[in-house]
Amino acid sequence: MQRYNLQRYNLQRYNLQRYNYLEAASFVPAYGPRERLLTYGTFGGLPGHLATVDPGRDFTANAIAQLLEPTARLFDEAQHVLDGFHGESEVHYSILAAIARGENTWKGITRRTGKSSGSLSRPLQWLIEMELVRREVPITVDRPDRTRRAVYRLADPHLSFWFRLVSPLIQSGTALVVPPAEVWATHIEPKLDEHMGGVLEEVALSFVRRGEGLPFRPHRVGRWWATAPDDEVDVVAIGPDGELLVGECKWGAVTATHVEALRRRGRRIATELGGSRGISHAVFTGRPVEDAAVRAAIAAGEVLHFDLAALFGAD
Repeated sequence: MQRYNLQRYNLQRYNLQRYNYLEAASFVPAYGPRERLLTYGTFGGLPGHLATVDPGRDFTANAIAQLLEPTARLFDEAQHVLDGFHGESEVHYSILAAIARGENTWKGITRRTGKSSGSLSRPLQWLIEMELVRREVPITVDRPDRTRRAVYRLADPHLSFWFRLVSPLIQSGTALVVPPAEVWATHIEPKLDEHMGGVLEEVALSFVRRGEGLPFRPHRVGRWWATAPDDEVDVVAIGPDGELLVGECKWGAVTATHVEALRRRGRRIATELGGSRGISHAVFTGRPVEDAAVRAAIAAGEVLHFDLAALFGAD
């Protein structure tokens, strides 16, 4: 496969090590766990983006001033990160937008962009090489390089936030004529929970990879999904002796129905793996657990619970 000359296009600077959610939190030390994660979920992990946050102001004030004010640097920076790619940048932007707006399969990306598979193959591979996009496969797949069950995700939360929520408002002109505070309250905040659900999944995966507070030390961590759109498990960890942990991430409410589905899918994953030495179940939540049955399962030790304080190691 032909590779792009990154030096020629002066885009090598985007292939940088990003801060994880814990490192990003150091930019806002006075924030509580929820505002810390909201900051990471909207500003992302690039140091230059996080440096625009004023730690003396609350999250909402920073988001309005730095992400929605038309004169702010981050208002449209994501729209121009690939401009150095000359005439082909439009295709790359369309791929990023498609993924951010929920089309993360190859078929979905081609449908959303209106491009043929042949015309998207090289641009998508370039985005992966630049670490702007990640290719993922179910953790149970034996040959990741050959499976067609792959999905694609944006590597940085800021790109996902911008292309999903801000870009449509700029394209429609709304973000240019409506006051930023009103744009936030009317168009962004009501949709923020859905965006943060995906951010919580990424953070939970990062947390599990560290192995803190788990019944075993994971050797493999990832996701699992079947062919049905909603038949998936957000977090799967496999231990050295066949231990298995399956986790559900909910930025909103978690219910007994979610836990029962998690148990059912855990058994299915164990079968695909050829068995396990026991299945642990976990829920990662962005809000307090209110469902009585879930609370009872947590109290009985049947389900592990990690709230935002636990993810940040707070007391």
